[in-house]
Amino acid sequence: MAENEKILHANPLTVREAAEEAACVYPSDRDKQIEAMKVAWAAKLKDQTDKFKSAAILRAREGQKRKPGVAEALTEPTIGIPGAPPYPWWNIVIAGPFQPAPVDPTGPFLANKIFVPDQDAFCFVAVWLNPAPINWFPPGPSAADMMNALNMRINFPIINLVAATPGPPVPFINWSPLNSFGPFPWLKIGVVQLGNNVFPLPGQGNPVLYEMNVTADVTGPAPVPFAGFCTWVFDPDFEPATWPPSVPTVGPHWQFEIPMRFMTYRR
Repeated sequence: MAENEKILHANPLTVREAAEEAACVYPSDRDKQIEAMKVAWAAKLKDQTDKFKSAAILRAREGQKRKPGVAEALTEPTIGIPGAPPYPWWNIVIAGPFQPAPVDPTGPFLANKIFVPDQDAFCFVAVWLNPAPINWFPPGPSAADMMNALNMRINFPIINLVAATPGPPVPFINWSPLNSFGPFPWLKIGVVQLGNNVFPLPGQGNPVLYEMNVTADVTGPAPVPFAGFCTWVFDPDFEPATWPPSVPTVGPHWQFEIPMRFMTYRR
């Protein structure tokens, strides 16, 4: 078992807990702090995947018993099994942004959607490949098995919502092939730099609101009809309740069909 897999089998921390713990253990090592946060998020995604995979395979087995002849049809990935959920091949998710507190740039890196762009800031992007057998019915290859030899390019188109213009270019990520990256063969996590002058420093009193989307395209080694964009964003920030009382406290949560939104300002 790989060392990172041993870590991920331990009780997973939240990303915030991992950030705070790593800042104590590695107070001057930014890369190790970020790696600890990646491991924590991967552990959470693994736990969710394991539960989803187990439940879906169980429902597929039960449905197969109710559908005579389905075993012969399972080589066709579009064939459904009664009671089983649709089989997703892959997905893209993103989390952040994260930034150290201004009083201590060495960490911890906590959720922060409003930051000074000449300071450190980043987010995580993850490509998830379904590790369960295609159509949920073993034996058989999974989507991860089928896609791992492919090359994928991840782009981050930015919109400046204040000026209604394209934002600055954020360097793309190129995974070639997919199985060369990630804590598991079915999960790839990359770091997207947003701070350290990726964005221009706005004028005093004129903060700039941005939206960032994520697109992914399989670039080879042969033409493959796989491309997509991120529809799920994990917002790790904590929004306390405000007046009036009808506005509740909102903890870290998933957002659907909403690009990642953040703002830069001049301190």
